[in-house]
Amino acid sequence: MPTDDPDRTGPPHADHPSTDDLRRELDGRTDAEESARITGHLDACEACGRRLDELADTTPTPAVAADRDTPSFDPRWMRRAVARTMLSVAWRAALLLVVVVVVAQFAATLLVHPLLVERGDRLERHVVASIDLPILLRPGAEARDVGSNVGLLRRTTEVRFERAVGAATSDLGRYETRLGPLAMTTAVGSGPITAWRGPRLSEDPADSSPVPFDPGRAGDATAATIELSWDDAIDREAVAALTDDHDDVALTWVGFRVADGTHAEGRQALGYSACSRGGDEIVEVFDLGTTLVGGGFGTSSGFRQLPPPEDGVAHALEQARRATDNLARSGWLEDEPLLDRGREDGPLADLDAVNQRLAEDDPEVATLVLTGPTPALAAIIADSAPDTANLLELDLDRGAPEPCG
Repeated sequence: MPTDDPDRTGPPHADHPSTDDLRRELDGRTDAEESARITGHLDACEACGRRLDELADTTPTPAVAADRDTPSFDPRWMRRAVARTMLSVAWRAALLLVVVVVVAQFAATLLVHPLLVERGDRLERHVVASIDLPILLRPGAEARDVGSNVGLLRRTTEVRFERAVGAATSDLGRYETRLGPLAMTTAVGSGPITAWRGPRLSEDPADSSPVPFDPGRAGDATAATIELSWDDAIDREAVAALTDDHDDVALTWVGFRVADGTHAEGRQALGYSACSRGGDEIVEVFDLGTTLVGGGFGTSSGFRQLPPPEDGVAHALEQARRATDNLARSGWLEDEPLLDRGREDGPLADLDAVNQRLAEDDPEVATLVLTGPTPALAAIIADSAPDTANLLELDLDRGAPEPCG
């Protein structure tokens, strides 16, 4: 604050800056108006100019230093600053990750898959084999829903399978395969290959033994699906005659013996649905040449939604030949043998021998899967005298099955 100082010389009655005013001017803490006033006074007052020079050469006392406006440390401000910085870094990292994933997906779709994964006809063989293998090994299995999608380095195909029981169906689970740059593999836990093929009616949860079909226990107002097997194979005419007198019974699956020995001992039989699509029909449905390349696809079309073949046994044999040939060409089983539930002597242990046996003019029919009302099935069993008649499915009768096979 300005004051009159009698010890200083200057113009009469001049207001001299105080010592604190001079110190603030030295520190640059005066506003523009006050600074102009002090500077103008110093130009006219030699005493105040000398005092300013003296103050500039001296070190401020502790009391003066404490009077200065020094910033204080605020830990809350520091925490907020750190939090804002971390949030900004996290958002930038997330955005970068999204960009990397999108770029990688496009690179996989446009470059990696066409050149490494889906080269040649590998894609077609992969999709078709994903349908064929469970049908070959699981009596009565039919493909229903199929989906396939591109990953970064592989294509994954998933197929849902069902089995007819009268006019209804029973879910057999999903089967997943993966096509990579080097090989085709089966995902762990794919049900239609590893699970047992019949219902578990025992009180023991670990009991997976076959369940003999007993029409008396099933009752007349039920529909059943049964597997009939003969140690001595039967011919096509005998198969066709089984359902001649039973319009409400459908032949859904036919198995052919592909190795020596009885079917009951070695399960040496492979078969195919008498109703399902196969081969060129599969390719036409999925349009493998355009729809699948570089992308995903899905379909829920029923594979049984076709006019029934005139000869179900001939249709099943044709599809079994095509399916085993496709598996042989795919090289799938050479890298990861998918045998009959882990058996080294299963029906796919030697594909060359299988193809040779199926190529014969009339390979032996060893197994049939029939579905319909239990009384009609009981009559067929009595007429054909199979060596084994196992129950695969049992349900309330919901009507006659489709006339397939």
